[in-house]
Formats: sequence, C-alpha cells, structure tokens
Amino acid sequence: MTATEYASFTELDKHVHGSAAVIGLQQWHYQGCQQH
Repeated sequence: MTATEYASFTELDKHVHGSAAVIGLQQWHYQGCQQH
C-alpha cells in the first residue's frame, strides 16, 4: 500500500465511521500498541 492509498483509505474510514469518538479511540489504540 502506498502512502497515497493509505491517506485515501484513512479519509474514507473517517467518512464511513465519521464520529470524533471513533477516530479518537482508534488513535488511542494505535498509541497504546506502539508502547508495547
């Protein structure tokens, strides 16, 4: 997957799941995974 494809997928994901709560939860989960 290229960076452009990833960016497009991320934007699509935001539109599909659209709430700030979901986006915030994804970011929290991503940061949590990086710490392990």
